Amino acid sequence: EDKHLNDMILPFNPVTREQASSYHKVAGSIGLKYQQHKISWGEQWVDTPLATTDYTRQLVTTYQGLVYSGQLTEQLKLD
Repeated sequence: EDKHLNDMILPFNPVTREQASSYHKVAGSIGLKYQQHKISWGEQWVDTPLATTDYTRQLVTTYQGLVYSGQLTEQLKLD
């Protein structure tokens, strides 16, 4: 139920003090891969121990930016 407060997630109209009843978002990312190195830029669904994604939420956590992942040695991977 709309409590006429801005939750900073859904679009909010400050004049009518209402949240949007429906919300659509279009996003994307672009990436490059060479051997065992990958770099991507745009909207990211990151699932690492430091930045997790909870797929059970109605609004899935996404991040905007640059992500690098690569196998540096047999025993060392960098994300």
